[in-house]
Amino acid sequence: MRLRSLARRCRDRRHVVIPALYTAKAAFGDTSAESLAPICELLGVTPDWLAAASRDATPERDGTVVVRICDHENCALRNGRDVLDEARRSFLHGEGSEERVQTSACGRFRVESVGCLGACTAPAAVEINSELYDHVDREVARWLFDALAKAPGLHP
Repeated sequence: MRLRSLARRCRDRRHVVIPALYTAKAAFGDTSAESLAPICELLGVTPDWLAAASRDATPERDGTVVVRICDHENCALRNGRDVLDEARRSFLHGEGSEERVQTSACGRFRVESVGCLGACTAPAAVEINSELYDHVDREVARWLFDALAKAPGLHP
């Protein structure tokens, strides 16, 4: 299972929340407690923890999912540029420019390149709707962003 492989590589279980929820929805058709039980067991977290973490990964009130990526020197030199490229590939279909704030064609995703997210000791840092993810590399970013882009209910 690809989720198991990702969970082993991630230092922080929060990095796996979005792919885990997408996997549950794809495999079981919903994100009920029964559907999440095997995923919670795999990740070594409680259903309450996963539910709370998933609330932090939900869209803003207007439905826009805001993805902020640190481009400060420390993060930029440690995968930050790769992570930003992945965000542009996933949400802007590779059509991103060098502008600091870009919105996807569907209007559901906003990618922001920001000066610092306060995770300088754990680069590269990504924030998705106020939830901070650290130690993000290109592969983790690909998983996060692809799962988020495919998540049911996030498209018009």
